[in-house]
Amino acid sequence: MAKKIIPKKITKKISSPKIDEQDSSAQLAQPTQTAPIKKKCLFCKNETTPAYTDIQSLRKFISERDKILPKLRTGSCSKHQRGLTLQIKYARHLALLSFTPKV
Repeated sequence: MAKKIIPKKITKKISSPKIDEQDSSAQLAQPTQTAPIKKKCLFCKNETTPAYTDIQSLRKFISERDKILPKLRTGSCSKHQRGLTLQIKYARHLALLSFTPKV
């Protein structure tokens, strides 16, 4: 009967580059990150509030799977995002918007 050979785990230690204590100007090169562009709240711009009767504007805040999009994705402020969620749910209850996507 042949003996099975089990390979050993190969691990490699990653050493970090050392910085001389004397050379304070030497820094590790870190990738620069750009700040994401902040979207302005659509309702704050137009000085309006979300309404369940305005179905076209509510559809902008719903994904193709009929989920309510988060405020980071839509760019709305916290105040209007809360109102928007309530209005979408109210429009769904009145059958103005669907709960599930069409198949």
